[in-house]
Order: sequence, then structure tokens, then C-alpha cells
Amino acid sequence: SLATTTNPSPPASVTVASGAASSGSAFTAAYVANSATYMYAVASTDESMNESVLTYSPVASGITAGEVYVLTITPPTANDEYGFRVFRSGLGYNASSPQASAFRYIGDVIANGTSAVTFTDYNTHIPGSETVFLLDMAEEDAAIDFRYLLPLTKVELFSQSLYMPWAVAMIGAIRTRIPKFHAIIENITLPTAGFNPLSSNA
Repeated sequence: SLATTTNPSPPASVTVASGAASSGSAFTAAYVANSATYMYAVASTDESMNESVLTYSPVASGITAGEVYVLTITPPTANDEYGFRVFRSGLGYNASSPQASAFRYIGDVIANGTSAVTFTDYNTHIPGSETVFLLDMAEEDAAIDFRYLLPLTKVELFSQSLYMPWAVAMIGAIRTRIPKFHAIIENITLPTAGFNPLSSNA
């Protein structure tokens, strides 16, 4: 959020350190080029996920392919946060006065009272990427159906319209029945998105 929010308070500080190699790391050679220079930004959130202004980390650099970055997030003195939302810049971003528009969401972490919490960036959610959901709509597979929550219901509309005094409503919800026919593709980066995770986007 680019808007100034007074509640919750932003994190007191965000530090970042190079972590050891991890089998879960998706930091490939392309994402650690040129010293793997990144910056992070963190917002506190309240119970409704309203965000504070951002607190920026120092510049992080130096990991190699297969390693991770570990963020340490110190909560605000007011301790009015419920969680934190983490954002990362594109590769090569190094700014003395960071701009919020240069960062994209990568994950969340729950707050732990007055104690600092850590967030490990495995690069499993690429900043600026999209998630695509593939749904099998073939009728013979019965992968999706419609669950009736109420029978056909007559809704009186006379007070709103003399021309349509009533309507019949079918009230229900779409239900996924056979999930093996569905799929999710993560980390789709689009050239028209206005953000390149392999660029500083300055």
C-alpha cells in the first residue's frame, strides 16, 4: 500500500543475512547474477490485513545459487501488529532512498508479540509473478458442480420496480469435486506487468 497508515505501526527494523544452501531454494543462477543484490521491504498488518507504511532493509548481496536470504523483522514498539507482509525488489536494486513501487509481494509471517520473527526467502514466490489456475470444465468428468444452498426462492421486488414485481432466484455455490483434474501454475512472469524480477526496475 502506498498510502500512509497510522495503525498498525511499521516494523522497527528489518535486517537481512545470507543463509546456507537449502534443498528448498529456488535461487537459480539467473537470480543470483551480479552478486544477487536485492532489497526487502516489510509492512506490519492488523487483523484485517491493513498495511502500515514500509520499513526497508539494507542492501542484501552475496548468495550463490541454492542459498537463501534470511530476514529478521523487529516489531514496532507499539506492538499493534498481527503479522508482517514481505516484499522484495528486482535483481540489482540498490537505492539510498528506496521507492515502494520498486517492490513486489513475496510472502507473510505471523507476528510473535514483542519478539523478532524471521522470514526465509527461498525465491519460491517470484516478486511480480502471477498464479494461474487450470480448471477442468468437461461435463463428463464432473470436476465442478453446483451445490444448491436454498431451493428456488421468490424474491419480492415490488418496492424497487413496478415492471419486475418479483424474481425467482437460485441460490448456491460452485463446488470442486475431483481436484485431480485441476492444476495450479505458479510464478508466471508477464512482460506487460511493468515489473521485471531480473531487473532493478529503477
